[in-house]
Amino acid sequence: MRKLAGGAVALAVTLLTDAPVRAQGPAHKPTDPLTDADRTAGLTARDGKWRGPGRFTVVPGEVPAPGNGVLTTVRVEVEQTLPVDGEVFAAYVLDTLNDRRSWGRDGERTFARKTEGKADVTVVLATPATSARLCDPWITGGFLSCAKPGVAVLTFYRWALGVEWYGPGPEALEQYRRYLVNHEVGHVLGHDHKDCPGRGRLAPVMQQQTKGLGRCRPNGWPFP
Repeated sequence: MRKLAGGAVALAVTLLTDAPVRAQGPAHKPTDPLTDADRTAGLTARDGKWRGPGRFTVVPGEVPAPGNGVLTTVRVEVEQTLPVDGEVFAAYVLDTLNDRRSWGRDGERTFARKTEGKADVTVVLATPATSARLCDPWITGGFLSCAKPGVAVLTFYRWALGVEWYGPGPEALEQYRRYLVNHEVGHVLGHDHKDCPGRGRLAPVMQQQTKGLGRCRPNGWPFP
């Protein structure tokens, strides 16, 4: 994401009122049937509304961290009215972060989920219009996710539909969702963007893969 100046900001806000608008193509249509992989990621439908109420439900429950690495606490919030099972989504997020290929890197860091009090990372799943507002001043149009200090904002548009260069299959969308979580939480943990290192190599998880893969191959993990 990048800041745009002057009239470009006004244009982006105007376009949201008539969204969806053209952007990086999705891999799925809202009418495509759900797969088991979609349900595992918390989806109960793929065709959520573009604009939601802007109110969030904190997914209840305390989940302890595995292992003895540096502890990072996570709170998960889902915008109300989204067709998402919050508890399943929250489990998916924590499963991603505690995977040996994620930022814990085989025990160096470990993630626990909490409901009360301040968390080190809050992962928010929001409608496109709400995600665009939360990401301000980054201009996302609702098509890109973002991170701010302490908060990873995921847009439902990409969570449900993916991106075309990952492909439409369940395995491709599964990897893309792992990428979304790891990329935005990576920013919260202090990691900056990276470029494709060369033709045919795995894209770094901090590459902006939603915008394109360049010459790289898709990759959802910091330490694949």
